This record gives sequence, C-alpha cells and structure tokens, in this order.
Amino acid sequence: MYRSGADTAPETAVCALPGGRSPEKLLLVRAGRVADLPMINDLHRRASHGSRLARYHSPREALRPAEWRLLTDPARGWTGVLVPQSAPGRLIGFGSVLRTATPGIVEASTFLVDEWQGLGVGEAFARCQLERARAMDARAVEGWIRPDNIKARRLAARLGLALTPATEGVLRVTMTIGDA
Repeated sequence: MYRSGADTAPETAVCALPGGRSPEKLLLVRAGRVADLPMINDLHRRASHGSRLARYHSPREALRPAEWRLLTDPARGWTGVLVPQSAPGRLIGFGSVLRTATPGIVEASTFLVDEWQGLGVGEAFARCQLERARAMDARAVEGWIRPDNIKARRLAARLGLALTPATEGVLRVTMTIGDA
C-alpha cells in the first residue's frame, strides 16, 4: 500500500562498510535537515567536477535553498545525510528516496564526495535507501544515470538493477522492491 505521509523507518541508521563494524567502517545515516544546507554545499565544493557531473548531469557547485527545502520535505519522501561514525561532524554524502507522480514508485539518488567513492559506501547507502523505500511502501525504485558513469553502472549490476535507455544520454535504473 502506498502511503503519502510518514514512513516507518528509523530516524538514524548505521550502515556498515565491507570489512567489519569498527568505528572507521561505520556510517551514520540521518534525515537531512534544512539547516544542513551549508554542509551540503561544502560537500559540493569538495567534490570533483566529474562527481558533480555524474550526479546532476551538469557540473553544479551548490544547491539553492529552495531545492534543499524540497529534498528535505518529509511529504516528498526522505533525504539522508551520511557521516562517518569516527568523524560525526564531517558530511561525506547524501541521497534521497522521493515519491514520484506515480503512486508506489520512488526515485533514488546519491552523491558522495570523491575520497569516499570506491570503498563500498555507495553500495551500503543504496541498501539503506532500499530499506527506506520499503518503509515507504514503494513497489519500485527508479533512478537516472549517464551511460558513461561506470561506477553507477557497476553498482547497479551488483544490486541487480535493470538498466534501460531512457533518453539520449541517460539510462533509467529500476528495481522492483520485491527483487532486493
């Protein structure tokens, strides 16, 4: 059943990276807040041009306050921020699971600063996002990536997501929730 309101997932979660549960291998995931915008924009400044291009399909350097307010509006879904347990004041990424116009379908997206890519963070966070989608009673998750985003394509393959051409220069990534 599709819910238009709150979901049942916990406010803060812990995602373990591959290789253990020591503090340096644990990430805290908490709901993003409007007040996080300065940290979000600092994250964008620390990220490479290529990472910003992969996430937004353009090399944006910051989010506008209105955009961040929409991403953190619980009525639209959920946006979580990632911080290492060993450095709780340092934001390393964020991602969203947002309702679409189609009931039961949510759109997921993730942005990680470069030095945390390739360490299993994206996969661990994607699994947290799938749990969030389940808590929102979603039937399916979708996302959009550039065909040249090899890291995202590899992650999609590891998670068993389907890749289909959507428009010129964009691939649609989908998963039926029951598949995960």
